[in-house]
Amino acid sequence: MVCKERRGCEAPAKEDREAVEESFNEMNAIARGVEMKYDLIFGRSQIVSQRTIDVARQFGIPEKEIQNWATARAASDIEKTKAIKALLSKLDESSLA
Repeated sequence: MVCKERRGCEAPAKEDREAVEESFNEMNAIARGVEMKYDLIFGRSQIVSQRTIDVARQFGIPEKEIQNWATARAASDIEKTKAIKALLSKLDESSLA
């Protein structure tokens, strides 16, 4: 709520809420980019995937389902990488870099 002088409190304007939400989303995207950069450096995603597959096999999950999951996970990682590269490129082009 935004309180103005003695007139009481008002709900924030829709534009203000949208601006805050947009900033929040941008910060989350930046955080994911930083996280992904470190993820790529340390190969965390590959380690997580392999360990997940190992555990799934121990639980007796059918190999076809494991492979389907692994394929979907790899596709997701590729899409994340593309998004991160685009964000980092945008940052390189901005005056903030």
